[in-house]
Order: sequence, then C-alpha cells, then structure tokens
Amino acid sequence: MNILLLEDDYLYAISVQEYLEELGFSVDLFSDGDIACKNISTKFYHLYILDLKVINASGFEVLEYIKSLKITSPIMMMTSLTDIDSIERAYKLGCNEYLKKPFELKELKFRINELIKQFYDCDENKVTIANDYKYDLITKNLYKNNELIDLTNKETALIELLLSNKSKYTSVVDIYEYVWGNSTNYASNLSDVRVYVKRIRVKTKNDFIISARGLGYKINV
Repeated sequence: MNILLLEDDYLYAISVQEYLEELGFSVDLFSDGDIACKNISTKFYHLYILDLKVINASGFEVLEYIKSLKITSPIMMMTSLTDIDSIERAYKLGCNEYLKKPFELKELKFRINELIKQFYDCDENKVTIANDYKYDLITKNLYKNNELIDLTNKETALIELLLSNKSKYTSVVDIYEYVWGNSTNYASNLSDVRVYVKRIRVKTKNDFIISARGLGYKINV
C-alpha cells in the first residue's frame, strides 16, 4: 500500500516514515507542498497524510489539489493546528481524518487501519473482488482461494487504479495516463486498455472488471 507523507519537521517525518514502513507500507516523504503535488499527479497513493504548515503549497492547498484531480483515496491531516477553524476548513475541503499532534504512533496505526477498512472494504488489508478474489493492498498480490494469480506490472497498476476509484467508472484516458504514463493517442488508449482488461478477465472472471459504454471501467468489489 502506497502512502504519501507531507511533513517538514525532518526528525518527526523520519520517525513516522520508518514506523509505517515497519508496518509494511511503502511511504514517499515530502517536505515541500509543490513537490508533493507534482508527484501526486503522476503516482497513485492509497492514502495521503498531510501536515498543514509546510513550505510553498500548504497542506490545505495540497488537499484542494488532490480533490481537483477527482482522487477518492482517503486523506488524513496530521498537524499541530488544533483550532476549530482549521479543523472545519480541512473537513470542508474533503479530508477524512484530522490527527492532532502530538500523538502516539500506535494511534496513527489505528487511524490508518480504520481508513483502510472504510475505503477499501478490506479485512487485514485484503479487498474482496467479484466475490471469489482477494487483493492484498500491501503485497500487491491477487489471490483466489489463497492461490496466487500471476499479474504483470501494468495489470497490477490497472487493478489498483480501479480500486482507488471503486465507487465510480474510470475513463479509458485516465487509465491509459496512469498505467502507460500518457494519453496522447486515444485510439491507442482504447485498444491497449481493452487488451489488458481482457487479460485480467482471462486470469480471473468476466465480471472481475465491469465496463460501461462511454464511461469506462469499474472494479467489481
């Protein structure tokens, strides 16, 4: 499971990053809001943890940017700002959790686990897909009855993107941009995405990924 951590207190950030990595998460650490936004535009994250007081773009601005991209992954604010105005603004902008500093690292773990359960409908980091399959968000492995399904990197990326948007259809252009890194040729987008969706269905079942004309594709969770 990929986590983006935005925190400009170096020692504090390192301690949080190391703790989360010990729990099995993959953590990208940033101290600059602008640089974090550039990375957000090109990489998928299951969870965003944002400090409010960082250089260049603030945590509020990064939160707004995430929402402008129609990203549905959960967002946690992790900050020393405890006034009600800051809390209200964060929730109005779309954050899902507001963790006040200082806190125990175990509390961070509990809050993250609750967000994972809420947003990914999973038991111990596993998401059930099409009733018969389970996807492990940490190991990025797909299983049927505990049997590992062999996936390529692009197939895995496609599944993870659809899981991040599980409540809606994802367009062919958005899929191609995320999995292949560009969206310049629509004809190529359409054919390549269809090929990979078909490959995944062959390895699983026809309703593993659902399609709708003009809307795109949706994971069957």
